[in-house]
Amino acid sequence: MQTNLSPNDIERLRREAKQISRDEGCTYTEAINRQAVKMGYPNWALMQHAVSTMPRRFPIFDRSLDEMRQAFRKVKGLDGMRDADTAMRRQMPDLSTQFANPMSALEYARDYLELALSLPRFDPHMHSVAWIEMRVLLPYVFEPLTGTDRFIVLGRDYKPLGMANREDHIDYEAYKNLHVHLPAAELSQATRHTDYKPGYLHGVNPMAGRKYAAALLKQIETVIKLVSKYERSNEQRQGAHRQA
Repeated sequence: MQTNLSPNDIERLRREAKQISRDEGCTYTEAINRQAVKMGYPNWALMQHAVSTMPRRFPIFDRSLDEMRQAFRKVKGLDGMRDADTAMRRQMPDLSTQFANPMSALEYARDYLELALSLPRFDPHMHSVAWIEMRVLLPYVFEPLTGTDRFIVLGRDYKPLGMANREDHIDYEAYKNLHVHLPAAELSQATRHTDYKPGYLHGVNPMAGRKYAAALLKQIETVIKLVSKYERSNEQRQGAHRQA
């Protein structure tokens, strides 16, 4: 049974059901119930009820396809600006301290990339909001914390995932909400690929093209499964830290 379905997951299942209905000539109700069965539920109504009662991770990525399409476009008014990148980053919210735990951050990244890949054209402008977001919101590496058995999830700027500010020095120890305890051998296996050392997700910049973004999404889904496997013990450790 599929749990922790996000709003984007529900919307994707609806879109797929509409396509199934058109392709196979069945009713939308039949198609949507088949989608629920595929997720491990008896029917769509029971799946929606189950999803509505599940504990929500925070924050949840919620953006329409049109909004994502707009995010891919060049931001107006940046021509001639000395540092357009910094100007855009200053307008972005800092999610690094808002993520409840590493799973929240990873699922947010997964949902972001799934929606981006659903666009007919995957070509973010280098002066677009999406270009910056993909550096900030998508995981790049599980960085080991010196002298511990913990890792912290970082974006491409080597800042805690969700942090747009890349100028200040950051103490990784302060971001315990993004710390994860994982066996190094299992993390190495989950992130193993050519040319990059273990701990790094697919290294080619996802802005370089759809195939690279799709490869990164596949790795995000793999590490989500791994982090989920150890999530309970991680939460118990975090609770102990808060009580100390």
